[in-house]
Amino acid sequence: MNSIRTALFILLFFSVLLAGQPGEWTNLGDGSTAPVLEVQSVEAPFRPAPRPRPSHVFEKVLTPMEAADTTDIRVAIRPGQALTVEIDPSVGRFFINYPDDGLSPICSLAVSASPEWIRERLALQLPHFGAKADSMAQEIIDAPPDIVDEVAFVVATLAPEAVLDDRFDAELVTENAEWIYRLADSLAYVELVEDATPGNERTTARYRCVDLSSVPPDTVWMEIPHEAYYWWVVHPVLTDEAVKKRDDGTETQQCTYGYFWREYLWTDPHPGFPYTAGGYPLLADYMKPCRFLWLRRDTMFTGMRTRTDDDGALNALGNWTFRVVPNPPVSPRGIQPNQIAFNHGGNCGEI
Repeated sequence: MNSIRTALFILLFFSVLLAGQPGEWTNLGDGSTAPVLEVQSVEAPFRPAPRPRPSHVFEKVLTPMEAADTTDIRVAIRPGQALTVEIDPSVGRFFINYPDDGLSPICSLAVSASPEWIRERLALQLPHFGAKADSMAQEIIDAPPDIVDEVAFVVATLAPEAVLDDRFDAELVTENAEWIYRLADSLAYVELVEDATPGNERTTARYRCVDLSSVPPDTVWMEIPHEAYYWWVVHPVLTDEAVKKRDDGTETQQCTYGYFWREYLWTDPHPGFPYTAGGYPLLADYMKPCRFLWLRRDTMFTGMRTRTDDDGALNALGNWTFRVVPNPPVSPRGIQPNQIAFNHGGNCGEI
């Protein structure tokens, strides 16, 4: 009889997703009743708070007096792991036994310190970094409040292969974010927009554009989606370049000359490998005068055009690129932006 009751209870427990109503008690067929439970989702990437039971067990008890109950638990299940549910129908109690999250105390603290919208992805990603996981987590913990979202996003989205590369240093994720804010302060056509909601901090960018539909034409600010900001402004990888700032002496296509590309292209800091030697323009000199991003219309520009302080940022950037990379490709063909700028040669890929 007990096995029949248990089987019936399990059936009711899961079929409620289709038919049950929260708070109902159902007859088990032998005169006894059991609560019908509604489970919305099962998932849990991290649990920083201690629990009275082992950290991998969730316990829920319903009493006949409860009018309704909805349980939403998030559990991350990786390959080779399992989730089980134990049910005691006599008291309406169930346990969800989920696998340990695999996070060290430092990684759990980093997940808790990150905005809520990136925590799940971050918790799933950190264990893939192996021995470097704690150092990556520490960058999030130490990040200033205004860049913690950018740092956490990059940690959560960098390929493990990039992080596990011997030339990669964890502090680069913080340097990457710091340079975004540093450059934004130097540019008149863009502003960073901060949403400082506690626990769910987010950032995006808005750009000044020329609205040609108004008479006379006027400038308007246009804000991009958060996803566009994080993937296309914050993320440090565009194509095949390694995420690094130091060389190990074996590079033929990935030379950085000891600088991250945001700093190298903006300041030309290396006296031994200056990309501006010979009259090539500095990126900052082309971008700082720009007061708007673009005219919001399709425009064809000729190469090697004369720069003016009235150019939009897209116009200026394209002009700078043509002037820095005016020659055919050289061998070996560079992949790192620093090497491409220093060699001054390439086709569409390098440009």
